[in-house]
Amino acid sequence: MGAHPSRVRQYASMSMTLLLGQLIYYAVYFWGIRIILSTLPKEENGIVTLVQQWSMTVFSILLMTGYNTFLVHQLRTEHTQRQLYSTVVWLRAGLGILGALGLSVALTVLAGIHPAVTLIGATAVLLLASSNTLRTTLELHLQAQMRFATIVLLSILDSILIVLLLWWNQSCLNALTIFAIQALGTLPSFITLLVIAWRQNALKLSFDRSALDILFRHATPLSLVTVFIYTHTIVDITLLAFLSGKASVGILGATNYATVPLSVLQGVLWTPLIPLLSQAIGENLHAARPLLVRAVRLVPFLIGFVGSILAAAAPLVITLLTRGTYRDHTVEFLLQLWVFGFAAILFAVQHYGILLSQYRIALAATSGLVIGSFLFDWWLIGAWATVGLLLAKLLSHILACIIAAVMFVRSEFPEIGREIGRLLLWMSAGGAVVGGAYGLLPTAMLGRGFAISVGILGMAVAIRVVDWDDRALVLRILRRQASSP
Repeated sequence: MGAHPSRVRQYASMSMTLLLGQLIYYAVYFWGIRIILSTLPKEENGIVTLVQQWSMTVFSILLMTGYNTFLVHQLRTEHTQRQLYSTVVWLRAGLGILGALGLSVALTVLAGIHPAVTLIGATAVLLLASSNTLRTTLELHLQAQMRFATIVLLSILDSILIVLLLWWNQSCLNALTIFAIQALGTLPSFITLLVIAWRQNALKLSFDRSALDILFRHATPLSLVTVFIYTHTIVDITLLAFLSGKASVGILGATNYATVPLSVLQGVLWTPLIPLLSQAIGENLHAARPLLVRAVRLVPFLIGFVGSILAAAAPLVITLLTRGTYRDHTVEFLLQLWVFGFAAILFAVQHYGILLSQYRIALAATSGLVIGSFLFDWWLIGAWATVGLLLAKLLSHILACIIAAVMFVRSEFPEIGREIGRLLLWMSAGGAVVGGAYGLLPTAMLGRGFAISVGILGMAVAIRVVDWDDRALVLRILRRQASSP
């Protein structure tokens, strides 16, 4: 990516650590997902999904998780690291408790869900390693120190305990017991993170005024980005519950699990890349521009390409994931994978908006998601239930990415806008390739997979999402890794 050789090796090493850890984590947790999806009725899974999504929305807004990239950047550059970290942890802990209590009241009134289910579910979301809430907050100083192995090991411990508890209790699973198992299974590693932070003297019970000033001086753009993202999510799922019922929400929740490999890949690629990009920008923005342009193009490309492979194997994925319970919902799973491809572009836009101090671009792009929800949800859900919702999400993400591309072109970083435009064109064409393969080719998975892979790669080369220089870059990275001691 045009980076210094040692930086390239550092990135490759950290990415490999995260990848191996995530593969182990989800190889174990996969069995837990199978137990949940094959045991729970769709309506009960809808309750699980509603509580999880509402909890993630409320906590992400209250806990201001849009700051996480900014906080990692600050923890690597500021001298008041411990004061900032302590202030953020205690502030978010207090807001998390208030949020859980408010959620229990809101979901009882809106959806008739028992307060105990919501309270325990909200607690599980706060503690889970895969959630972007209080657990992630405790991990921020480890991310800033590049201590990814510790984070990975604790996540694997979570998955082992959760799956064992699910297996032992699979005859009596419901929404309440699933949330209780998740909360108990993740508690040991959560306590370990607390102990690590406390022993490093990073959890003083204090609120530093300068740290609060750092947070709230940037509050408007970063907090609003989070508000828009999660307002889009909660509007979608709430309208689906009201217009089509909890069973449709359960189907949507099941399709979310199909994107887990893509979510893992996204984390593996971006988690170590963000601090490295931050360092490169701080050293010399002009020299870092080629790295920024290549990263914003290649990372979403890799996620989209892996998504196309999963799309080719969708019937097999559904069978393995749900033991055939959702075999009649292949279209929903395919659409969810396509939505994630556009979400990967928008994910990059959010990070770049923060790293390059282009907050208005991240803000405008994510506002496009909310606009899309109100434009498309009500009539598409009414017409096609879960399929309609996923089509609405697809259109919303395309709108948001177009806004980002136009604004980057009109900013001081037009080359980033052009790369986003290429990715949009390629991602749209890729969906057409997958749809054509399912509509025209036999059901043999290998033949369909080969046709999709060739079509996707061919379009990527034609649109110049990948080129010969990218191949040369990969070879250089491999040579450097092979020659490193």
